[in-house]
Amino acid sequence: MQDRLQKILTFVHAMEKLKTIQRQVSISDNSRKESPAEHTWRTALLAMVLCREFELAVDLTRVLEIILVHDIVEIIADDHWNIHDDGNVHAIKNKQEKDAADDLYGILPERSQEELKEMWVEYRDRKTDEARFAYALDKIEVMIQRIDLGAQNWEKREWVEDGICEKIHAWADDAVFQCHDTKLDIFLRFVKEEIDRECKKISVKS
Repeated sequence: MQDRLQKILTFVHAMEKLKTIQRQVSISDNSRKESPAEHTWRTALLAMVLCREFELAVDLTRVLEIILVHDIVEIIADDHWNIHDDGNVHAIKNKQEKDAADDLYGILPERSQEELKEMWVEYRDRKTDEARFAYALDKIEVMIQRIDLGAQNWEKREWVEDGICEKIHAWADDAVFQCHDTKLDIFLRFVKEEIDRECKKISVKS
């Protein structure tokens, strides 16, 4: 029992580092980059609200579990965007994240180690409705965070001229399409309308 308790506590201590990692987008006041922990929290909250409002046919408990574990690997592997779909970058990122999953989930007692890692693999492979829904919300939350930050704080060249806005749109479109849910598609279009208005603000200033 003592050994199991120590493993649980060691794992929880390790998870604190997720609060310190910097993602690619800033918080709304532009004072600092957001953390994966903050992104995870709001993605989970979005899942709770959408499941209630749209009565989606997914297991919400499983969705929330998947969301809670999906970015833990960034404690070691960090947050990287492969905007240009470079195959070599993608392969390296996958290897780094798999190694990180082995190390981090390996801290836990055997049962939790297996189950939490299984949730992460489920998210990565997107072979269940719950994993596909979690993945779609992950992409949508990124768009919402950009709206919160506001066009005046975007990196103009990177965001507009390098086509990052269009790339994130495409990621979200593909993720939502895989969910085969009309209501989620309507929500995505609503979010895209807001982010397009922000993009136009930059275009007007150009």
